[in-house]
Amino acid sequence: MGMSLALDSVDGYVARKAGQTSEFGAFLDVGVDILSRGLLTSSAYSSLGTILSLLESLVFTVNHRLGKEWKDIMVEGTPIHIRKVMKNGFRSPLGALSMLGLFLLPCYVLFGVHYPQVWSHMTWRLLGLFLALCRILCAYVEVFCLWRHIRHLINLDNMKTIEAD
Repeated sequence: MGMSLALDSVDGYVARKAGQTSEFGAFLDVGVDILSRGLLTSSAYSSLGTILSLLESLVFTVNHRLGKEWKDIMVEGTPIHIRKVMKNGFRSPLGALSMLGLFLLPCYVLFGVHYPQVWSHMTWRLLGLFLALCRILCAYVEVFCLWRHIRHLINLDNMKTIEAD
């Protein structure tokens, strides 16, 4: 997984510098990232990991339909606390914390599974609590994005019903 994370941070940069970017490549990159995190998360947390992976996959599907500017579009008209997380494409203090939870919590748990002696250290437990809170922040934003999309679909259905009458 460490190799996957390292390569993920490099491949997009290299593609942009070489002028080798594409819509399909961007979609595939994020899809593979989600699959990798999903496998890691599911192996670390079992059923909770599966739920978190499905949530992330649904949100990716919902947001991808909005195109490259999905982060800007999703921020429009949102509550201030969501905007603070998503500000500048998650390049904000709260955005960075949510990404820490998304990317590092599964690695943290899996490490603890393979090296159970670390659980006896208070620092390790506090780090886990911190990462769990970061992941909850990320899940909160994911649920908001999904909820907003569901509201949009219901409004579309209501408009079609009104037009049909």
